[in-house]
Amino acid sequence: MTKRSAETGGKRGKQAKKFVEQQNTAIELALSVASVQESKAQEKVEKRRQSLSAAKSKEDHKKNSSKSSSKDKLKEKKAVIAAQKAQSKKQKAKARKETKGHGAGGHGGMEKGMDVTTRQKDTLPVRKRVSFA
Repeated sequence: MTKRSAETGGKRGKQAKKFVEQQNTAIELALSVASVQESKAQEKVEKRRQSLSAAKSKEDHKKNSSKSSSKDKLKEKKAVIAAQKAQSKKQKAKARKETKGHGAGGHGGMEKGMDVTTRQKDTLPVRKRVSFA
């Protein structure tokens, strides 16, 4: 124990480490780091503002432009095709009704006294029976 106390010079307790000789230098370093970080943050904010304003002006330009985009044209074409399909479907249904009405009965409606179940059985296709012998 005497050997250790002799080497340390008799000082006891933990000593503070000194990384910089002068405190002013440490403060200047901290200020410079803070200013760099602040400038980076300001640049990010400015970029974000510019991108938002550019996107906004682009949207306004799209709304005001007389040209319709390809997506709008595609939507219009799809709507036209859907309308045509619906129209052809209606025509087919109408044709089916006409052929049913003018078929065997003659006037389109069911005759009086005819049972509904027998009418449905007549219109159903005949099932083929299979036997496994």
